[in-house]
Amino acid sequence: MLDDMPEELIGDNQDDSKSIAVEYFRSGVERFLEGMSELSRRDFLLSLELDPSLVLSYCYLSSIYNEEEDPDTSIELCRKGLLEDPENAHLHFCLGSSYDLKGMKKEAIQEYLYYLNEFPEDAECVFMIANAYDDLEDSEKSKGYYRQAIKLDPEHCKAYFNLSLLEGAAGNEKEAVCLLKRAVTIDPDYWKGWVKLGVYFSKIGNVQEAIVSYKHALQLSPDLIDVYYNLGISYKLTGQFAEAAKSFREVVGRNDEDVNAWHNLGVMNFQLGDTEGALQSFRTAISLDLNHAEAHYRLSCVYITT
Repeated sequence: MLDDMPEELIGDNQDDSKSIAVEYFRSGVERFLEGMSELSRRDFLLSLELDPSLVLSYCYLSSIYNEEEDPDTSIELCRKGLLEDPENAHLHFCLGSSYDLKGMKKEAIQEYLYYLNEFPEDAECVFMIANAYDDLEDSEKSKGYYRQAIKLDPEHCKAYFNLSLLEGAAGNEKEAVCLLKRAVTIDPDYWKGWVKLGVYFSKIGNVQEAIVSYKHALQLSPDLIDVYYNLGISYKLTGQFAEAAKSFREVVGRNDEDVNAWHNLGVMNFQLGDTEGALQSFRTAISLDLNHAEAHYRLSCVYITT
């Protein structure tokens, strides 16, 4: 690697080498922040050739390799850095991130906790610990750390969102709704929050609010097929058949093999007095699933009434 360095930059003594290493490090940071990963990688490696004790270079290199989804190289670099400075909390955090990416959640938690011992107010690290416990299906510890992340950062939208999923899975739908309301208040453009808010509003029987939430989600992300379907069901439950039919048409327009959407579109067409539309929809549903008993029944009802 030293062969890549201009000869005039190679110092005659250790102090010169360390000064040049710092310059390479600074250049690496600037290029890293500008998204120039290849050039920043070169600068950080050169800085370490000149001064292996410059362990923050290992941290940046770790981030670069993690972004490239190469956690093995990242782990190797972090371990080299820890040989130079075993108590460097930032290196422990980077090692935790690499373990996390590799799916080694227990190891990741240990490294995050080491970092957190020195920086206990870091909400993002707490959030990552919560995520790791979530992946390990330890919901109680996960919920505890999400709450801690929210306490440290009351505007942490994703902590509210993830906690809401755990509360909802535990049957606490009203609590999930409260958490999701907070999430979309913090970030009104967070479409995932609006989708889940619609789901949990439906579960607690507040279908009209579910409709509002689903419409918000679709304004932000117009290609969410499942949300169009959920919106159609919500309109159907509130007797808004024309709007329901419109939503189901959106679904089959994007996925013409969605049996349930065709069936529901048939039901709505029939309710709206569109006999031909109902016949076509039920026939399509049956052609996709010959065993769809409800579609067969609904089709026979259309024939009987016409």
